[in-house]
Amino acid sequence: MNRIWAGSMSATASRETSHWGTQSESRTPQARVFRFSANACESMSESPTQRQGRRILTLHEMRDLVGLLRSVFSRIAEIRRDNRLARHIQFPKIPSILSESLVVHLLRSGDILPDLSGYSFSLGGKRADILAERPGETKTIEVKATGKSAFQNFVAKDVDANYIIWIHFGDYFAGAGKKTLRAFVLREPKRYFSGRVYVNLKDLPRKVPDLVEVPVAVERLEHGAL
Repeated sequence: MNRIWAGSMSATASRETSHWGTQSESRTPQARVFRFSANACESMSESPTQRQGRRILTLHEMRDLVGLLRSVFSRIAEIRRDNRLARHIQFPKIPSILSESLVVHLLRSGDILPDLSGYSFSLGGKRADILAERPGETKTIEVKATGKSAFQNFVAKDVDANYIIWIHFGDYFAGAGKKTLRAFVLREPKRYFSGRVYVNLKDLPRKVPDLVEVPVAVERLEHGAL
């Protein structure tokens, strides 16, 4: 497992905080808030074996990981400014455990898909990204996340799920002062897609008429405390 600038990043990350929070879902909802800060170093990648034994991150772990990602993005941007060869260094992917944990917390609080309020939520391993379960019934949820690139590949497993939840972080990790993230909820995606399909976020409302968008407000704070 690769660790990215483990020594130098922890000091930088400890100075960065951000704050997200949640309220209720509607088609024109107010923004939600979760709080994040950073004071520890984490790996940015995971193997298939590790994915099987994963657990949902706590809010504290989520805010630490968000701060670390912002530090990594900042460091790469700095290197790119100093050396033209650094343009070949890519920014890291958004860890799936971060987006999936965020979605689980939003589901548990009822801020997205409030009609699933009677269900319990867990990571689904090979079966699905997230399982929503209650006695005698299980629903599958696939999670997508994008940064500045607003494109995703939907495969058969995504299309066959009961829901796809797409978190669009935009340029948040690049430190652009972004105030709002966007979450999109697709119900029964097989009504609109089949097989493998390449999806542009800007085309999603046209392709999915009952698409629900849920804003997630981002407030950057000097001290992030739950």
